[in-house]
Amino acid sequence: GSSCKAPCAGGSGEKMIRIATVDDETEFLGYLAVQIEDYMAARGCKYELKQYSVPQDVLTDNEPFDLYLIDIDMPGINGLELAQAIRDRMGTRPDMMFVTSDDGAVFEVFRYHVFDYIMKTDFHKRFINVMDRYLQEKKTHNRYTFELKDGIMVQYADDIVYAEALGHSVTLHCISGDYQLAVTLKSVAGILAKEKFLRVHKSFLVNTDYIRKLDKTSLTLSVWDDRQLPISKNNAYNIRQDFLRIQGSEDIM
Repeated sequence: GSSCKAPCAGGSGEKMIRIATVDDETEFLGYLAVQIEDYMAARGCKYELKQYSVPQDVLTDNEPFDLYLIDIDMPGINGLELAQAIRDRMGTRPDMMFVTSDDGAVFEVFRYHVFDYIMKTDFHKRFINVMDRYLQEKKTHNRYTFELKDGIMVQYADDIVYAEALGHSVTLHCISGDYQLAVTLKSVAGILAKEKFLRVHKSFLVNTDYIRKLDKTSLTLSVWDDRQLPISKNNAYNIRQDFLRIQGSEDIM
Protein backbone atom coordinates (compact mmCIF):
# COMPACT_ATOMS: atom_id res chain seq x y z
CA GLY A 1 0.00 0.00 0.00
CA SER A 2 0.99 3.63 -0.40
CA SER A 3 0.32 6.50 2.01
CA CYS A 4 -0.27 10.23 1.93
CA LYS A 5 -1.24 12.68 4.64
CA ALA A 6 -3.11 15.98 4.51
CA PRO A 7 -2.67 18.83 6.98
CA CYS A 8 -5.74 20.08 8.79
CA ALA A 9 -7.42 23.34 7.98
CA GLY A 10 -9.84 22.82 10.86
CA GLY A 11 -9.43 23.24 14.60
CA SER A 12 -6.81 21.36 16.60
CA GLY A 13 -9.57 19.39 18.31
CA GLU A 14 -10.44 17.60 15.07
CA LYS A 15 -9.67 13.90 15.11
CA MET A 16 -7.45 12.58 12.34
CA ILE A 17 -9.56 10.23 10.20
CA ARG A 18 -7.61 7.20 9.02
CA ILE A 19 -8.94 5.90 5.71
CA ALA A 20 -8.06 2.75 3.77
CA THR A 21 -9.09 2.26 0.14
CA VAL A 22 -9.05 -1.27 -1.26
CA ASP A 23 -9.45 -1.96 -4.99
CA ASP A 24 -7.49 -4.20 -7.39
CA GLU A 25 -7.85 -1.49 -10.08
CA THR A 26 -4.98 0.92 -9.35
CA GLU A 27 -6.49 3.51 -11.69
CA PHE A 28 -9.64 3.65 -9.56
CA LEU A 29 -7.52 3.88 -6.38
CA GLY A 30 -5.90 6.99 -7.88
CA TYR A 31 -9.33 8.43 -8.67
CA LEU A 32 -10.50 7.72 -5.10
CA ALA A 33 -7.41 9.45 -3.66
CA VAL A 34 -8.18 12.64 -5.63
CA GLN A 35 -11.87 12.60 -4.62
CA ILE A 36 -10.99 12.10 -0.94
CA GLU A 37 -8.31 14.80 -1.02
CA ASP A 38 -10.68 17.32 -2.64
CA TYR A 39 -13.45 16.53 -0.18
CA MET A 40 -11.25 16.68 2.94
CA ALA A 41 -9.62 19.93 1.82
CA ALA A 42 -13.05 21.50 1.24
CA ARG A 43 -14.23 20.40 4.69
CA GLY A 44 -10.97 21.29 6.46
CA CYS A 45 -10.50 17.78 7.83
CA LYS A 46 -7.30 16.02 8.84
CA TYR A 47 -6.95 12.62 7.28
CA GLU A 48 -4.46 9.89 6.52
CA LEU A 49 -4.99 7.65 3.49
CA LYS A 50 -3.53 4.25 2.74
CA GLN A 51 -4.25 2.55 -0.58
CA TYR A 52 -4.31 -1.21 -1.14
CA SER A 53 -4.42 -2.81 -4.59
CA VAL A 54 -3.91 -6.28 -3.05
CA PRO A 55 -6.79 -6.93 -0.59
CA GLN A 56 -4.84 -9.52 1.44
CA ASP A 57 -2.28 -6.81 2.32
CA VAL A 58 -4.91 -5.12 4.51
CA LEU A 59 -4.94 -8.21 6.74
CA THR A 60 -1.14 -8.59 6.67
CA ASP A 61 -0.66 -4.93 7.72
CA ASN A 62 -3.28 -5.25 10.48
CA GLU A 63 -3.37 -1.44 10.86
CA PRO A 64 -6.40 0.21 12.50
CA PHE A 65 -8.46 2.52 10.25
CA ASP A 66 -11.59 4.52 11.00
CA LEU A 67 -13.09 4.09 7.55
CA TYR A 68 -12.63 1.54 4.77
CA LEU A 69 -13.74 2.06 1.16
CA ILE A 70 -13.75 -1.43 -0.33
CA ASP A 71 -14.42 -2.76 -3.82
CA ILE A 72 -16.59 -5.89 -3.79
CA ASP A 73 -15.44 -7.75 -6.90
CA MET A 74 -11.74 -8.54 -6.35
CA PRO A 75 -9.62 -11.62 -7.06
CA GLY A 76 -8.65 -13.97 -4.21
CA ILE A 77 -10.98 -12.52 -1.59
CA ASN A 78 -14.08 -10.43 -2.34
CA GLY A 79 -14.86 -7.20 -0.50
CA LEU A 80 -17.56 -8.77 1.68
CA GLU A 81 -15.21 -11.54 2.87
CA LEU A 82 -12.47 -8.96 3.44
CA ALA A 83 -14.79 -6.78 5.55
CA GLN A 84 -15.64 -9.76 7.75
CA ALA A 85 -11.97 -10.76 8.05
CA ILE A 86 -10.98 -7.19 9.06
CA ARG A 87 -13.59 -7.16 11.81
CA ASP A 88 -12.62 -10.62 13.04
CA ARG A 89 -8.95 -9.69 13.18
CA MET A 90 -9.25 -6.17 14.62
CA GLY A 91 -11.87 -7.04 17.23
CA THR A 92 -13.58 -3.73 16.44
CA ARG A 93 -16.27 -2.51 14.07
CA PRO A 94 -14.71 0.21 11.92
CA ASP A 95 -17.00 1.99 9.46
CA MET A 96 -17.07 0.53 5.97
CA MET A 97 -18.36 1.70 2.61
CA PHE A 98 -18.49 -0.59 -0.37
CA VAL A 99 -17.67 0.96 -3.74
CA THR A 100 -18.79 -1.38 -6.50
CA SER A 101 -19.79 -1.87 -10.13
CA ASP A 102 -22.09 -4.72 -9.12
CA ASP A 103 -25.62 -3.41 -8.51
CA GLY A 104 -26.76 -6.94 -7.63
CA ALA A 105 -24.65 -6.84 -4.45
CA VAL A 106 -26.80 -4.32 -2.58
CA PHE A 107 -28.86 -6.88 -0.62
CA GLU A 108 -25.76 -8.82 0.34
CA VAL A 109 -23.97 -5.64 1.45
CA PHE A 110 -26.32 -4.60 4.24
CA ARG A 111 -26.04 -7.97 5.97
CA TYR A 112 -22.57 -6.72 6.90
CA HIS A 113 -23.87 -3.60 8.73
CA VAL A 114 -21.85 -1.25 6.55
CA PHE A 115 -22.22 2.51 6.60
CA ASP A 116 -23.22 2.71 2.94
CA TYR A 117 -22.42 1.49 -0.54
CA ILE A 118 -21.75 3.58 -3.64
CA MET A 119 -21.97 2.49 -7.26
CA LYS A 120 -18.79 3.38 -9.17
CA THR A 121 -20.90 4.94 -11.91
CA ASP A 122 -22.51 7.28 -9.33
CA PHE A 123 -19.41 7.85 -7.23
CA HIS A 124 -18.77 11.52 -7.96
CA LYS A 125 -22.45 12.35 -7.45
CA ARG A 126 -22.95 10.47 -4.18
CA PHE A 127 -19.57 10.59 -2.43
CA ILE A 128 -19.90 14.11 -0.99
CA ASN A 129 -23.36 13.39 0.41
CA VAL A 130 -22.30 10.07 1.95
CA MET A 131 -19.14 11.56 3.49
CA ASP A 132 -21.07 14.53 4.93
CA ARG A 133 -23.42 12.07 6.60
CA TYR A 134 -20.48 9.98 7.85
CA LEU A 135 -18.72 13.00 9.42
CA GLN A 136 -21.96 14.26 10.93
CA GLU A 137 -22.60 10.90 12.60
CA LYS A 138 -19.01 10.76 13.85
CA LYS A 139 -19.33 14.23 15.35
CA THR A 140 -22.79 13.68 16.82
CA HIS A 141 -22.23 10.31 18.39
CA ASN A 142 -18.52 10.14 19.20
CA ARG A 143 -19.09 6.48 19.91
CA TYR A 144 -16.97 3.38 19.59
CA THR A 145 -17.83 -0.25 19.02
CA PHE A 146 -15.84 -2.93 20.86
CA GLU A 147 -15.78 -6.66 20.54
CA LEU A 148 -16.32 -8.40 23.86
CA LYS A 149 -15.43 -12.01 24.59
CA ASP A 150 -19.11 -12.88 24.19
CA GLY A 151 -20.54 -10.21 21.89
CA ILE A 152 -20.33 -6.59 20.80
CA MET A 153 -20.72 -3.35 22.76
CA VAL A 154 -21.13 0.30 21.76
CA GLN A 155 -19.73 2.90 24.16
CA TYR A 156 -19.81 6.68 24.03
CA ALA A 157 -16.42 8.30 24.64
CA ASP A 158 -17.77 10.27 27.61
CA ASP A 159 -18.74 7.03 29.36
CA ILE A 160 -15.21 5.55 29.13
CA VAL A 161 -13.03 6.48 32.13
CA TYR A 162 -9.98 4.30 31.44
CA ALA A 163 -8.78 1.08 29.86
CA GLU A 164 -6.54 -1.32 31.77
CA ALA A 165 -4.41 -4.10 30.31
CA LEU A 166 -4.53 -7.30 32.35
CA GLY A 167 -2.53 -10.12 30.81
CA HIS A 168 -3.76 -10.63 27.24
CA SER A 169 -7.09 -8.87 27.69
CA VAL A 170 -8.28 -5.34 28.41
CA THR A 171 -10.82 -4.15 30.97
CA LEU A 172 -12.74 -1.06 29.93
CA HIS A 173 -13.73 0.85 33.09
CA CYS A 174 -16.85 2.87 32.24
CA ILE A 175 -19.33 4.91 34.23
CA SER A 176 -21.89 2.26 33.27
CA GLY A 177 -19.72 -0.68 34.44
CA ASP A 178 -16.61 -2.72 33.64
CA TYR A 179 -16.28 -4.71 30.41
CA GLN A 180 -13.79 -7.36 29.31
CA LEU A 181 -12.53 -6.73 25.76
CA ALA A 182 -11.05 -9.39 23.52
CA VAL A 183 -8.33 -7.03 22.22
CA THR A 184 -4.96 -5.53 23.22
CA LEU A 185 -4.47 -2.11 24.82
CA LYS A 186 -2.52 -1.07 21.72
CA SER A 187 -5.54 -1.68 19.49
CA VAL A 188 -7.82 0.18 21.94
CA ALA A 189 -5.37 3.12 21.87
CA GLY A 190 -5.51 3.00 18.07
CA ILE A 191 -9.30 3.37 18.11
CA LEU A 192 -9.85 6.05 20.77
CA ALA A 193 -9.33 9.73 19.93
CA LYS A 194 -5.84 10.92 20.87
CA GLU A 195 -7.36 14.35 21.57
CA LYS A 196 -9.11 12.85 24.61
CA PHE A 197 -7.34 9.65 25.71
CA LEU A 198 -3.82 9.51 27.11
CA ARG A 199 -1.54 6.48 27.49
CA VAL A 200 -0.09 7.18 30.93
CA HIS A 201 1.46 3.76 31.55
CA LYS A 202 2.05 0.54 29.63
CA SER A 203 -1.10 -0.84 31.29
CA PHE A 204 -3.35 2.25 31.39
CA LEU A 205 -5.09 4.48 28.85
CA VAL A 206 -7.11 7.28 30.49
CA ASN A 207 -9.86 9.68 29.41
CA THR A 208 -8.34 13.07 30.30
CA ASP A 209 -11.78 14.49 31.14
CA TYR A 210 -11.68 12.32 34.26
CA ILE A 211 -8.19 13.31 35.47
CA ARG A 212 -8.45 15.56 38.52
CA LYS A 213 -4.77 15.69 39.44
CA LEU A 214 -1.47 14.67 37.85
CA ASP A 215 1.66 13.98 39.91
CA LYS A 216 5.09 12.63 38.92
CA THR A 217 4.22 9.03 39.75
CA SER A 218 0.42 8.86 39.76
CA LEU A 219 -2.80 10.52 38.69
CA THR A 220 -6.05 11.00 40.58
CA LEU A 221 -9.40 10.42 38.93
CA SER A 222 -12.39 12.68 39.58
CA VAL A 223 -14.63 9.61 40.03
CA TRP A 224 -14.75 6.48 42.19
CA ASP A 225 -13.52 8.04 45.44
CA ASP A 226 -10.55 9.75 43.77
CA ARG A 227 -9.12 6.45 42.54
CA GLN A 228 -5.39 6.67 41.77
CA LEU A 229 -3.59 5.16 38.78
CA PRO A 230 0.18 4.86 38.23
CA ILE A 231 2.10 6.96 35.70
CA SER A 232 5.16 5.75 33.80
CA LYS A 233 8.06 7.37 35.74
CA ASN A 234 10.34 7.50 32.69
CA ASN A 235 7.70 9.27 30.63
CA ALA A 236 6.20 11.58 33.28
CA TYR A 237 7.34 14.83 31.60
CA ASN A 238 5.89 13.89 28.19
CA ILE A 239 2.64 12.72 29.78
CA ARG A 240 2.31 16.06 31.58
CA GLN A 241 2.97 17.97 28.32
CA ASP A 242 0.44 15.86 26.43
CA PHE A 243 -2.11 16.39 29.18
CA LEU A 244 -1.62 20.18 29.04
CA ARG A 245 -1.91 20.13 25.24
CA ILE A 246 -5.15 18.14 25.38
CA GLN A 247 -6.58 20.46 28.03
CA GLY A 248 -5.57 23.42 25.89
CA SER A 249 -3.71 25.17 28.71
CA GLU A 250 -0.11 26.35 28.98
CA ASP A 251 0.31 25.25 32.57
CA ILE A 252 -1.59 24.04 35.60
CA MET A 253 -2.33 26.72 38.16
